[in-house]
Amino acid sequence: MSKPWKIGIIGGTGRIACAVVCELVQNHTLGRGSILLYGRSPEKLQRNLTLIGRVGGADAAEIKVGGAADLDDAIRGADVILYNATAGLAESGGYSAFGVSQGAHILQVAQQVAKLAPEAWLMVDTNPPDVPLMAACRKFGLRRVVGLCNASDIFQRVLSAYLGCPERDLTFSEIGVNHEIWFLDILRRGVSVYDELRRTLPLDYDPSSLKTPYLESFPEWPTAFRNNIALMAACGYLTAPVGAPGRFRGLPLTGAELGALMKRPGDGDYQELVSRNAAREEILRVIRRCGGGIPVYIARVLSAWLSDIPANESIQVLNEGILSDQPETALLQVNCRISSRRIVVPKGLRLPAYISAVLASRIRQGDLAGRALAEQDESLMRQAMLVCPERVEIAVAERVALGRERVEPHMQLN
Repeated sequence: MSKPWKIGIIGGTGRIACAVVCELVQNHTLGRGSILLYGRSPEKLQRNLTLIGRVGGADAAEIKVGGAADLDDAIRGADVILYNATAGLAESGGYSAFGVSQGAHILQVAQQVAKLAPEAWLMVDTNPPDVPLMAACRKFGLRRVVGLCNASDIFQRVLSAYLGCPERDLTFSEIGVNHEIWFLDILRRGVSVYDELRRTLPLDYDPSSLKTPYLESFPEWPTAFRNNIALMAACGYLTAPVGAPGRFRGLPLTGAELGALMKRPGDGDYQELVSRNAAREEILRVIRRCGGGIPVYIARVLSAWLSDIPANESIQVLNEGILSDQPETALLQVNCRISSRRIVVPKGLRLPAYISAVLASRIRQGDLAGRALAEQDESLMRQAMLVCPERVEIAVAERVALGRERVEPHMQLN
């Protein structure tokens, strides 16, 4: 019998954390394990434990779920640390965030991971995941780091609805950074359909014709996909997220228009589930809408890592042989093979000239920002901001470096 595993969730009183654990406690392939939730609100912790208990019920998997006494309790001896907190720009553990949301707090957490669970994987699902993890790698030598972003997952759901095929029939060759993934090839049952999509999508795409249970919960995605088609028509390649990367201009729908279409559950919705003693299926229907469906994706990644049932998932990992012309400290989003506590990354990707060029500035800028955060260096953060000077006034770069303003939207991290 394998050794029991432990997951510590930082930000365990949040809605996404609750939804992820609700998925895991239904999975009987994971063996015996425990999950400790650490967060700032005792009331929300109790709320989450109540909902998790209702979803698990009498037939729950062999997974013990409880609250952590403190940060160190959640981390000590864990196999995976899932970071889900929303600390913002606050200083933490003696570190400054330098305009990167959660930057200082993730450094504090990474410092304790290096001390108390040096063999653990540190996974981050808050935005941006990549810059703080690159900083953690540089400062504390952590190499087992994973950024979690479900942009490719949502893209697959929309595209499979358009093609009228099961999602499992589609596989992708992809490369990217947080919230900007470029598809090198798209295969249906092992056969490339990329050229077919280049021909047909601009001609016959109809958002109203896309009907799946998932899209009933997220009706904004078929409309938002019009941006991806418009960008492909201009440059020749499809991208994720659905709605297209935020730094592109002149697309059919603006970021504000897309945001207005998105409806996500709030704390009030969760509390109502508790108050009404909602049943399992209703709880799952509500909480799976968090983050565009990211809890289901995170649970899949964790389940593949914990079990011996392999899966291919799009995650952010260190550039260990993926792109030879980019820094090894960069975090890149690629499709990886995950199973039995191992992650296998693709090696030696060769990129078309356009994708290589368009990604280069974002990869280098993010890597420089990660170095600035690790070294707590204001001048490096100013330099990172000014990698794309057409987006940033010098005075803005100064305010960000001093911690008075967020990096976003001046530096495209999301």
